[in-house]
Amino acid sequence: MSQSPIGRVPPELLRTIFIECLPKDIKYLKPSFREAPLVLCQVCVLWRSLAVDMSFLWSSLKVTVSEQASTDIRMIDLWLKRAAAAPLSISCSLDLFPPVKSTLVSHASKALQALAARMAFWQDVHFVIPGTHSLLRHLPVVPAAYLHNLTIDLRNWQADEVGDLNGILHSAPSLRRLQWGNRCSWSGWDVGFEDILCSLRVEWTHLTHVVFDAWINLEDTLHILRQCHDLVECDLRHFGGRSPPNEDIDVSTPPIKLPHLRTLKLYQLHLDEGLGYLLDTLVCPSLEEFSGVCGFLGQVAWPQSQFLDFLDRSSCELAKLTLECVGIREDQLIDCLKAINASLRRLHAIDAREMLTVTQDLLSALTWRNTEQPLLCPQLQALHFEVPVRAPDGMLADMVESRRRGLLAGKCGPLERIGFVRAEERHERDIERLKELSRHGLALGIF
Repeated sequence: MSQSPIGRVPPELLRTIFIECLPKDIKYLKPSFREAPLVLCQVCVLWRSLAVDMSFLWSSLKVTVSEQASTDIRMIDLWLKRAAAAPLSISCSLDLFPPVKSTLVSHASKALQALAARMAFWQDVHFVIPGTHSLLRHLPVVPAAYLHNLTIDLRNWQADEVGDLNGILHSAPSLRRLQWGNRCSWSGWDVGFEDILCSLRVEWTHLTHVVFDAWINLEDTLHILRQCHDLVECDLRHFGGRSPPNEDIDVSTPPIKLPHLRTLKLYQLHLDEGLGYLLDTLVCPSLEEFSGVCGFLGQVAWPQSQFLDFLDRSSCELAKLTLECVGIREDQLIDCLKAINASLRRLHAIDAREMLTVTQDLLSALTWRNTEQPLLCPQLQALHFEVPVRAPDGMLADMVESRRRGLLAGKCGPLERIGFVRAEERHERDIERLKELSRHGLALGIF
């Protein structure tokens, strides 16, 4: 090997090559003798020595415990030894609901003990753990000064188990990103079940990013957000509104000002009054992205006035708006776009129920006419209509072409992407002309 060209490559260059050999876009590395870093140790003595001494190569680890195959405890120990003092990104998953076989519980317990021995170096951690087995209870808790990102996916945990998590949370003063999930069953994504989120000993005031992938009602949401002054991103993936309703709670005062919040995403299985109440409470002057998604309608109408009041009160420059199956009508959407107007860059309007359709009213407002008539959303770059377009054939293409002329005149920004759904009416002229524009840089999607 030393006589071959690769054997004469300087160690510094080899180290760079080794780093480039790591799998791309994979957050946690699953040990494999066919992939880096383990495969690098099988080439020659020099490569093995260099790879073993590069702690960064071993700073990411995925541990899986399953009936099909589980990560060997000896491999975990070896991997962590080679990681030395490098900050660790680790994942440990026992992705089952109780009851779980005792052999798997035992293996998971040993794996967690091995990982906890390096808790002082945890930086990014993801646990998937079933309840009732106290798998975290006897872990040696030490200050986790590096822990910045924590994802906890629980399987039917109950309130009396929350203390097992609090030891880890209380030892992590640098925690900034928290993703929380707790399901009662495989089918329990949207089932309201009493969660333990508000019982956690989290330094909410330190968090900048939260993702709640579990049922959370309005009252608990307000309780947490009032403490999250530095929040930058909030993603409520199973917002339950007011469940059960509590008329004694005044949700309108005091307002919750989140001065740094840039992204707010909300999903409701059933649109209810909780969304409007939440919008009534928030002030988000730095908000750049809002996403509202619903599964079913029927209880209440889309809170149009509350959404407009929220935008006015926040005085934010919203750049991206996503509204999916929220029951908004075209005239209401136009009013929302007028309220946002100059700052909007991306619009996604989706409605499989056809409560929202795009007609000539919206297309006309988005069309530049080389006159003094104001153009709606002049800086729009991406337009996604996953709703029927029921306008005269050719009007959609007219709108796109007009904005290209407006760009040349310095009156608007470039419309770079457009997607739409064909209604029962055919759109031969639109499609033909838009396909021609796609040959000149327009990204086009037709559904």
